[in-house]
Amino acid sequence: GSLPGGGARRVGYAFPRGLLRLPQVWAIVINQFCNSWGFYMILNWMPSYFHQVMGMQIEEESWFLAVPFLVQGMVAVGAGFLADHVIAQGMPFARVRTLFQIPGLLGPVFFLALLLVTEETKSPTLASFLLMCCLAFNALTVAGVSVYHLDFIPKHASLVFSLGNFAGNLPGILAVHLTGIMLHGNRGEEGTPQQWSDVFSLAAFFYVAGTASWLVLARSNSVIVTV
Repeated sequence: GSLPGGGARRVGYAFPRGLLRLPQVWAIVINQFCNSWGFYMILNWMPSYFHQVMGMQIEEESWFLAVPFLVQGMVAVGAGFLADHVIAQGMPFARVRTLFQIPGLLGPVFFLALLLVTEETKSPTLASFLLMCCLAFNALTVAGVSVYHLDFIPKHASLVFSLGNFAGNLPGILAVHLTGIMLHGNRGEEGTPQQWSDVFSLAAFFYVAGTASWLVLARSNSVIVTV
């Protein structure tokens, strides 16, 4: 029968020895790590940003922080439906994943930069809007790296997912801890605007690194790996 995603080709490899030799596997592992760095930084440290930079009290922040994540969830659902529709129309799945993955990584870079540029306004509403845009774009990766293993290596998708998920959870420890060191060191003082700039720049670096690795390793041609 016809292959999904507009005529993908099948290739074989020796399991499990050859698994880590597949560039697509490393595209998933690296991108899950790079993508999660910014996510965990935002999830854990944005309350401190709104307090230290925007001058808000913690109890005032709830809606300013909740709405961006609500929008992120809605965009993720929509991205999934749209990606499935485009694949059903015959576009190769590797191209579809790239069309969602790249904006999902570079969009946050743009909006984190805007957040830094506009922080002198001290506007929580503007900061929340830019954060919402950042997370909304990042939600597009749900139709990218988050499901790529199901496309190209369906027989061992669960194993590849576990590798990517492991890499994606490392920033839950590393990004949170390192951000704390960058902002406060051992002194417990509040982060300065320059320190926050460094934090956002590091997240942007990982987003860009993920983009580059995806373009090199995920390949533009659709491949279905079989044993």
